[in-house]
Amino acid sequence: MDYGLDPTIGKAIIQAAEEVAEGKLDDHFPLVIWQTSSGTQSNMNANEVIANRASEILGHKGGQKYVHPNDHVNRSQSSNDTFPTVMHIATVVEILSRFIPSLQQLHDSLHLKVLTSPFLRNYFTMLVRIIDDDMPLAQFAVAFNGASWVDPDSVALMVMQSMLGSWNKSAGGGKHMG
Repeated sequence: MDYGLDPTIGKAIIQAAEEVAEGKLDDHFPLVIWQTSSGTQSNMNANEVIANRASEILGHKGGQKYVHPNDHVNRSQSSNDTFPTVMHIATVVEILSRFIPSLQQLHDSLHLKVLTSPFLRNYFTMLVRIIDDDMPLAQFAVAFNGASWVDPDSVALMVMQSMLGSWNKSAGGGKHMG
């Protein structure tokens, strides 16, 4: 094993981690979704579960810490680095495997509609965004002129802005824009 980890302990950790990934140890993860942004609670919980299960695999009772959660499983990495990185990786995987294909499907569908619909081909309006602390945020239709519907960059920008909430009070630009 790399980094000086005993190969026997390393293989037990791998087996335990695979059991976690397969959902076999889900009952050992009682934490709720609402946590600190660093994910320390989930990271520590995962390290404990993997260490206990790896100890059991090696013939020791759970809780004896034959395989130590910090020394062996986590290898003293900071959860402030590891957990957010894992969350970013998971997000990118989801974007690449699910969001991008869906966006491509939307693009293809809109492209077909533009070719067959005189309404979409001739549609045009103005973007109106009102930002006022005294009233709820008002948003109106984004202007697209026929071809914009089939421009993948325009559609992606519209969808990403909508999904990521960039059209809100923190968007800047004054109280009234048009």
